Amino acid sequence: MREIESSRKLLLVLTLISFGGAGALMLLLTLFISVTALWGTVHNLSYWGWLSASATVVQTENSEDPGAYNRSRSITSCPIIRFSDRTGKSYEVRSTCTTTRPTGDRRRRGLRPAYRRGQTVTVWYDPKNPSHTLIAEHKPQFNPLYPLFNCWTLLFGSMAVGFLFGAKISRDELRKSN
Repeated sequence: MREIESSRKLLLVLTLISFGGAGALMLLLTLFISVTALWGTVHNLSYWGWLSASATVVQTENSEDPGAYNRSRSITSCPIIRFSDRTGKSYEVRSTCTTTRPTGDRRRRGLRPAYRRGQTVTVWYDPKNPSHTLIAEHKPQFNPLYPLFNCWTLLFGSMAVGFLFGAKISRDELRKSN
């Protein structure tokens, strides 16, 4: 009878440890996914009121990183652009830098900077502070994957609650048997 009771206690301890660990892991995973999705949403909302304009690259500052291997080579291009805002006021600002890496296309082995002098680009700018710019064809939008992240958060969160509840039941059973 004592062997059965000690086996039961050992099983309860192992259940408590495994459910508690799995619950803690699921809780950490849930928090990570939630923070990642929230950060992405807040980051994209910062472009909410930005406007677009056509800009001309007046100068580029390029720096090349030769890299250890051919595929790790890169060129970072920091363009200085000129554009006019919606009121017609002209601005010349240094925009966001872009890093270019070689493509897998064997026909185009050369590594070219992202911008060249005289190139016309679409720029997104903050009308309250036009020196804040982003060169992109389309304004960053809400990522459609964020609701998927929220579904994963619900799944992992409910698993965490279930595991932690199982650990609590095991702990209560252990206390009862002592």
